[in-house]
Amino acid sequence: MVKGIGIDIICIEKIRSLWENHRHRLQGVVFTEKELEAVGEGSPTQAETLPYRQALLLATTFAAKEATVKALGLPYSTRYELADIEVCRSDHQVIHLSPSLAALARTKGIDRLTCSIAAAGQYASAVVIGESL
Repeated sequence: MVKGIGIDIICIEKIRSLWENHRHRLQGVVFTEKELEAVGEGSPTQAETLPYRQALLLATTFAAKEATVKALGLPYSTRYELADIEVCRSDHQVIHLSPSLAALARTKGIDRLTCSIAAAGQYASAVVIGESL
């Protein structure tokens, strides 16, 4: 049964600019090491200017994290970092949570989070559904 739904949209260029100007603050706080590895060859940690494909992958990941926050219904007072939410790319996108966020999700009856991501033009978006099994 569906327990929560979240949606987010972000401009890809905004993520590119944030990465190029603040990459050291985003590593480990917003993006996990696995997520950065998934961005692919020529890691964004090495590039001066972030190529479009890498910016797109970071933007869809960011949108998925923000949509997850909404699907979980996290109050603003909840202490977490976006790196507590990990987007795992495979045949379908699955969201993994840190132990503390997973415990919070269980209190809301959410056992699984699934995600659909999309991009068109200059925007990336994601929808996350929280389900009870």
